[in-house]
Amino acid sequence: MDFVIVNVGIISPKSYSGGFEAVREVCSQLIYKKHHLIILTSKAGETFCKNMGIEADFWLIDSKEEMKTTNLLLISLEMVVRTFKAARLLKQKRFVTNTVVFAMSDLLWEVFPLIFVRKNSAIRVSSLHLTYPPPYRGYRGVFTNKLKVPSLRESLAYFQSRLAFICMKHSSDLFFSLASIKNYLTDRGITEDKIIQLKPGIKLDFINTIPLSGKIYDACWIGRYHPMKGCDDMLNIWHQVSETRKGTKLLIMGNVVQKLSPMVKKLHLEENVEFTGPISDETKFRLMKASKLLILPSYYESWCVVALEAMACGLPVVAYDLPVYHDIYTRGMKTVSIGDKKDFGIAVMNLLENDYKLETLSREALETAASYEHGWEDAVDRLLSKIKQIRLTLKSE
Repeated sequence: MDFVIVNVGIISPKSYSGGFEAVREVCSQLIYKKHHLIILTSKAGETFCKNMGIEADFWLIDSKEEMKTTNLLLISLEMVVRTFKAARLLKQKRFVTNTVVFAMSDLLWEVFPLIFVRKNSAIRVSSLHLTYPPPYRGYRGVFTNKLKVPSLRESLAYFQSRLAFICMKHSSDLFFSLASIKNYLTDRGITEDKIIQLKPGIKLDFINTIPLSGKIYDACWIGRYHPMKGCDDMLNIWHQVSETRKGTKLLIMGNVVQKLSPMVKKLHLEENVEFTGPISDETKFRLMKASKLLILPSYYESWCVVALEAMACGLPVVAYDLPVYHDIYTRGMKTVSIGDKKDFGIAVMNLLENDYKLETLSREALETAASYEHGWEDAVDRLLSKIKQIRLTLKSE
């Protein structure tokens, strides 16, 4: 089968998040199963996909290697332009029933173009990995019931998600979504036969090739700077830990140096925090294995693949008690009440000061990661099976 992957939201080949992990893993599984991939994206997206090792043909909607602006309005306007370019391209194509058009995210600019794919000319699949909280609660208030003045960024994210879901509902034959979002879909009128549930997967074979090293860091964190990630909580927690345990070292991985350096200086943590900047997968896993645990003070997550990656390296995870973790990370993770930085710091220190607890949780983490080794493969198999059923139905009509 031909799979047309709609992935127009990449603005830089250096971008990376857990959502792109899904793109890479799904594409890799489809290629392994001998399906032909066409990726509808930007020039930056083509470079990004090639850097991730994705072998495909590319339909490009622009020639920009990178969008250099950080202005929210300009980025939004660019996304509108890309949306309509992608829609026009898909409208011009003449598909056959062995083609699948697959929106790889739940963002409006990747879902809206599916409306222009004629029903029954191709099978249309939408992905749903994250539901957005109302802007008057924001990422920090959704589970703590705190109200706030909505920010422009959170308001735009929320309303584009509502529009995106309307588009999905009217233009999708299947929904490829996290198991934790199933009730969200069924409550909004999506029948269960249209939902393909997925659970995160992990590349244990690759991670296990990275050699173990000495424990240089007491803890590590990796991610992007975003309100949902609790970055300021992380530094306040580490300030508490370093005040009690002198000389403790936190490794921060990801493109967050510029955003977090001022707070590190304000809290006098220069000797207790080390930054890496953007890093490769190999370096990420090597540094995880050089750490004792992962701290994860996120206020909102979808599946949080970084927790699974850390567990595959034998790292226990300390996190806020988000509902999404209850079904995914039942062992190998220590949770505390959402927003309770004091208890979080105490949980970290209890593990660092008790080798038996640390080793026990580490074994649990490895066992948890092992249970997700074939997660992506199983999810793609379920998707392909459902697509086959739909194709047979179309042929019989």
